[in-house]
Amino acid sequence: MSQEKIDLPDIVLPAKFKTGFESSDCAATSVLKQHGKSFHLAGRFLSGKRFAAAARLYAFCRQVDDIADESEDKNHAKEELALIRQSLIINKPLHPATIDVLALSQEWGLPTHSLQSLVCGVAMDLETVEIADERSLIRYCYYVAGTVGEMMCPILNSREGGTPFAIDLGIAMQMTNIARDVIEDAQMARRYLPTDWSMVCQHTIF
Repeated sequence: MSQEKIDLPDIVLPAKFKTGFESSDCAATSVLKQHGKSFHLAGRFLSGKRFAAAARLYAFCRQVDDIADESEDKNHAKEELALIRQSLIINKPLHPATIDVLALSQEWGLPTHSLQSLVCGVAMDLETVEIADERSLIRYCYYVAGTVGEMMCPILNSREGGTPFAIDLGIAMQMTNIARDVIEDAQMARRYLPTDWSMVCQHTIF
């Protein structure tokens, strides 16, 4: 059976991810220290091995987020995210950002559906975002943050039954970010406050 040829877009990773990132715990920890200071501080409560795994997961999430937020070409960003998701589905690193996270997933038993959902959620930000109702808001927050809580459970060796609470924590943290960044998000055509929150809409500032 002939193999279908896959046309790969040109991939341009941010400079901070280019040198040896895929195999370096130190590089992942550096990304966490630079961009997630509170998470880096909390990492002191983890063993070295678990902290390194958490840093590697954070670094992947950061790469995916930066593709959506920093790319000057939305179509190219969509292609990159689609390629990342395809890599996760077939478990092959078609995109360099997936080299380490695929290894991490195997090492720690991360739920692959969570990785895929995270990428799908980030891709939503490449369109004009207008959240219709609270249910849609919670769904979005699950995709981009609840999934992270879900993936942290095996890294933290959480007790059975702890996953729903980790997901809820991720959703709550994302809602906090949304509340903090209302104006900045609106300037990027991202309106996460549900339109059916009539009281909010009547006093909107964007």
